Amino acid sequence: EELRALAARGWEVGSHTVRHPHLTSLDATALDRELRESRAACEGEMGSACTAIAYPYGDVDDRVVAAAGAAGYRAGGTLPKRLHAAEPLHFPRVGVYQHDEGWRLRAKTSPAARRLRGSDAWTAADALRRARRGTRRDSGLR
Repeated sequence: EELRALAARGWEVGSHTVRHPHLTSLDATALDRELRESRAACEGEMGSACTAIAYPYGDVDDRVVAAAGAAGYRAGGTLPKRLHAAEPLHFPRVGVYQHDEGWRLRAKTSPAARRLRGSDAWTAADALRRARRGTRRDSGLR
């Protein structure tokens, strides 16, 4: 009911998959099922078309983008390691979380920060940060 009320006020309600997996790790059958079943559930509950998806964990590659298009999505949001030119099914966004208030929110969303996140310097800094934390998992993000 709350989602339908938000949608009636102009909010977009989109898909986020059924089980919230890392989509790049799924085989073609499982990937198609996650995308299509989630879209169908959203449409059934909301009573309107579901054409957007936020990829879980921002985990996306060319195969996932193609599968999302084939499943009927027209827009997809991701959390890339490095910001890039926007494409309809691979739209880069900045993650904003509960602890991102005040200066932190302004810093993350500033034009200067977005330019930095699209640079080679950001890629190098992110690799160094991940190495220091021991989180070297490459999820296929582009």
